[in-house]
Amino acid sequence: MKVKHDKYWGNLRNMNMIIFVDVVLDLRYKIKFIEWSFQKLFKKEDADFLCGKVKEVFNDLFNSYRVALNSDQAHQSAQHNQDVDMDDSAFDDICFAVAFENDIQESESVNTNEIDLYLMESLEKSVDPNSFDILLWWKVSSNNYKYPILSQIARDILVMPM
Repeated sequence: MKVKHDKYWGNLRNMNMIIFVDVVLDLRYKIKFIEWSFQKLFKKEDADFLCGKVKEVFNDLFNSYRVALNSDQAHQSAQHNQDVDMDDSAFDDICFAVAFENDIQESESVNTNEIDLYLMESLEKSVDPNSFDILLWWKVSSNNYKYPILSQIARDILVMPM
């Protein structure tokens, strides 16, 4: 048992950060709980390293989902454009407009991305922790619309038993 513990938890630099991303996606805790608990459990250097690593993994995960979702949307848009029967100039105009829209969305998401907006919001207060359904919160259409990429990440990550 000690060998298994040391393999997964013994070296702070080799720990799987997805378990901490799971906590960040919980609105009752977010990154604040990660920072607080690491400060309590580890030396300052280790806590700072782990907090930075969790943020890095969370941002990398977000960026990979954003790229995947944007490529899916571009593929669907191109498929839709192929299905529509029109002359070449109209097709070029639509492709040009879609490219413009994608570039604008990308530049806006760099300035104020979902992660920043999500982390700036206050923590969710829950009277009874057992009654809070985190998957339902991420599924609600208003949250799904407000955080489309994070809600997709939450649906994929939070269903895994940690």
